[in-house]
Amino acid sequence: MAEKDLEKFISAAKRKRGANWSTEEEIILIEEVLKFEDRLFGKMKGAGVKGKHGKIKEETWQSITDTLNS
Repeated sequence: MAEKDLEKFISAAKRKRGANWSTEEEIILIEEVLKFEDRLFGKMKGAGVKGKHGKIKEETWQSITDTLNS
């Protein structure tokens, strides 16, 4: 009996997970990230940016999240 349970567990572990994102969602995500690439991944320069870098990134990711959820 334990052997059958083990076989069930192994076969369940081998199953491929389904996609979490639809193709449309992936495209939107890629477009949004590319649109804000400098804000998300680039070096921020200019007066007053020091200390605000994290906040700017967070706000940008929130904007992308809002776009995906709408």
